[in-house]
Amino acid sequence: GIGITLFRAMVQAIANGYLEAQQHKVFLFHSCRYPEQLCYRQEFADVQKQHSNFTYIPIVTGDAPDWAGKRGRIRLATIQQFVPHFGSATYYLCAGIDMMDKLTAELTDNGVAPSHIVTESYGVTGLSQTDRRFAVAYHHQSFDFDNQATLFHAIEDAALPIDGDCRSGSCGMCKCQLAKGRVSYLLKPQHPLKKNEILPCCCVPETDLVLQG
Repeated sequence: GIGITLFRAMVQAIANGYLEAQQHKVFLFHSCRYPEQLCYRQEFADVQKQHSNFTYIPIVTGDAPDWAGKRGRIRLATIQQFVPHFGSATYYLCAGIDMMDKLTAELTDNGVAPSHIVTESYGVTGLSQTDRRFAVAYHHQSFDFDNQATLFHAIEDAALPIDGDCRSGSCGMCKCQLAKGRVSYLLKPQHPLKKNEILPCCCVPETDLVLQG
């Protein structure tokens, strides 16, 4: 995802010999839905071959039958598989807000000091100030939108299926049809939309809704 661009400069510094006089080990966990979305994958793999203090761990979350590498979300258990003495490491995190919150909570709950966690999140948070409670029908089930940050968060809270990687209106994976009702956008969608299509990751209801996935 787009979060990897912040870390490319760090990897380039490693490639230029930054770690040669250091005792630090650097582990880069990079997660995307499909292998083709793993930006700079070959570049990072080449740096790993040349520098023993750098380890690159690409991870795929989606359905990719030919992928032989690691699968799943980046969680505490994933980090513990690779990072010795994980509790004393320093963490630089960049991801969607929901993932950032969960991973930060897992790290601090397991002894990592908050001062050892540096974060850069993207997506929608704290932008909806109006008290919003509406009924939503989605996938032939009904649930209440009750002041969640976005419609996407409300669908997740209802344990209903919805895809999405960016949480910021750019990937288009959460796109669905608005059959009834109105929404308002907290961020301008970057993904092109047809009539009555919406992106739940960056909007909130203005009325009760009927959605078609």
